[in-house]
Amino acid sequence: MIKIETKVLKELTNKAFSVCSFNKMLPLTELMEININKEDLIIRATNENVINLFVSAKIKDNDQEMRVVVDANIFNSLISKITTEYIELDITDKALMINGNGIYYLDIRVDESGEIIKFPEIAIDEKQAEKEINLKELRKKLAVCRSAIPDNFDAPELNNYYLKEIVLATNAYKITSIENNEELKDSELFISKDLGNILIGLDYDKAKYYKEGNNLYIIGDNFKLVGITGEDLDKYPLEPIKSKLNEQFTYKVNIMKRDLLSLLDRLSLFVSEYDSNSINILFLPDKMKITSQKKTGDEDVKYVKAIEGLTEFNCSVSILNLKAQIESLPDEEIEIQFGGAEDSIKIIDKNITQIVSFMMED
Repeated sequence: MIKIETKVLKELTNKAFSVCSFNKMLPLTELMEININKEDLIIRATNENVINLFVSAKIKDNDQEMRVVVDANIFNSLISKITTEYIELDITDKALMINGNGIYYLDIRVDESGEIIKFPEIAIDEKQAEKEINLKELRKKLAVCRSAIPDNFDAPELNNYYLKEIVLATNAYKITSIENNEELKDSELFISKDLGNILIGLDYDKAKYYKEGNNLYIIGDNFKLVGITGEDLDKYPLEPIKSKLNEQFTYKVNIMKRDLLSLLDRLSLFVSEYDSNSINILFLPDKMKITSQKKTGDEDVKYVKAIEGLTEFNCSVSILNLKAQIESLPDEEIEIQFGGAEDSIKIIDKNITQIVSFMMED
């Protein structure tokens, strides 16, 4: 019987579980491998996009070995509910015995020959991982850009985060760009939405990485993440996006983020897919007047400082796009630029630049 601190097992299980995608056509995506080699505990999970995560921790006072593959959902759910300080694991009659608040028996998953299922072997050459990443900062940047990643968009090249001198994401209607980590500016990486979102959820501060063919290997002290880099980089509209980000606008105003978000929360009750989630924004010298298309909601948000030279500027945007972009920004005071461009507004928060496109009239 192997004794493990409950908080350690909970942490590793939760991280591995975030990768599982539960695709019924691909049974491995519903499973979790638990491998104990004396003092080393390693939990592995995968998904249908061939992303593999290995998370590990040291176990005290253990000289036993164990390898089992179990249902990820049941194992994670059970471990998360155990309140004892330690959990004991043992194998008995083709089941994993889990002893915490009580004793539970979880079936070990086997193949047609009755052997414990094996995940495909992955060759990881840690010596190649010489380039360091400030993973904490990169995760923050990816999290900011996530608001612009497409949902079920039919242009596969846009379902990726682009990284070089900037970290960039777009769904063609909104763009988010932020200055990249200094150590990554010389490398061009194309990270799939799936891989990027998994990275965002991993609370590790440092790592090293290397690329080999289409595979990206990210290696830290207690984890290894392996994924396939994004496809169709040659189709990614990088130059048009950069041109749009650099476009000059006539006016700029500063507003408090919380004021605008509170307004959008209230107004969203009066906006629906039947009016394409569209709202109208009227920029005036001292405030923005935001109105639902059916005129059932109308509210103002004042600027930090009134601007000169503006009579008014009117546009329509998607409330969903605007709200998602604003929510992702870290600072309280943000800048909105408008005028001089016929199809969008620009939002600035220090080294973050966002574009929100206007709604086009039918």
